[in-house]
Amino acid sequence: MKKLIKTISATALAALLVFTFGTNVFTTFAATGTGSDTIIATKPCAPVATTPDAPIAQKIESAAVTNIATTPAGGTVSASIPAGEYVKPDVWKAAMEKGTSMEITSYAGVGIKWSFGTVTNSVWFDPTVYVGKTVKEVSTAAAVAGLPEASYTTVSFPYHGDLPGTAEVSIDLTNAGKFTRGQVVYLYYYNPETGKFEYIDDGVYQGYTTFTMTHCSEYIVTSSKLTTGVATSPKTGE
Repeated sequence: MKKLIKTISATALAALLVFTFGTNVFTTFAATGTGSDTIIATKPCAPVATTPDAPIAQKIESAAVTNIATTPAGGTVSASIPAGEYVKPDVWKAAMEKGTSMEITSYAGVGIKWSFGTVTNSVWFDPTVYVGKTVKEVSTAAAVAGLPEASYTTVSFPYHGDLPGTAEVSIDLTNAGKFTRGQVVYLYYYNPETGKFEYIDDGVYQGYTTFTMTHCSEYIVTSSKLTTGVATSPKTGE
């Protein structure tokens, strides 16, 4: 595991960082800093147990708000956030007011990239994702839907609720070991009130898969399009 990058000049902030998501290498994420020698990106992000008001969350807020303020309207601010950390509401508020897009990456054994073209909501946001986590209720619903265990994987988000805006979410599904490159896979939201799945989106598996989402909680990705144990729902998954 790499340590936190602590020394980087202001002129190097536009440089690209390389992130390996399973067997996929992404090199499109610029580091976000304060314009000094402070950097909030890690490679990969180290798991950090913290509360919302911990120092790292405050550093993320300061760095991001500073960069948003100096980025032209319509521009994009990108950052890598340590797993389990928060992007505070003031960051999203600043992005809304300035009209900047946000790209957030995180790594907790699984890489994820969040792309918010337009920010519409101000929340405490944890970008972490867990793939393959055992969730009893989801497993039960999958059995009712007739899904063989080998055909799906859980996608769990510590953050539950509406996202800061509609997001294009790229998730590394390599470690699930259940899909074939080029295969169409389907994202379903597990609704705890009905005990059923609701279709959200589909995409092509290339090690990672990109979905459109507006809400986070418990999901599955499967190679089978469900006909049993699934409810009709809007794309939001709410």
